[in-house]
Amino acid sequence: RGTSKQRPNPPPAITLSPTIQFNDEHGTQQNVPFDHMFKVVFCGDAAVGKSTLIVRLCKGKFISNLNSTLGVDFQN
Repeated sequence: RGTSKQRPNPPPAITLSPTIQFNDEHGTQQNVPFDHMFKVVFCGDAAVGKSTLIVRLCKGKFISNLNSTLGVDFQN
């Protein structure tokens, strides 16, 4: 009765860094860790290149004949 049992310490928490996948200049898929993720909204006049800019930033590609976006487009 007089002795108290100590519980074992729980294992340390494992934190995984989020990663983003992209293709490098040789077409090889790379996983790169990142510290922050931002959600960005692009607004503007029609046919000024919003979708082209988003594809360039997210995918690293330039598509000159991108179809017009009607409504909303999501990229990650």
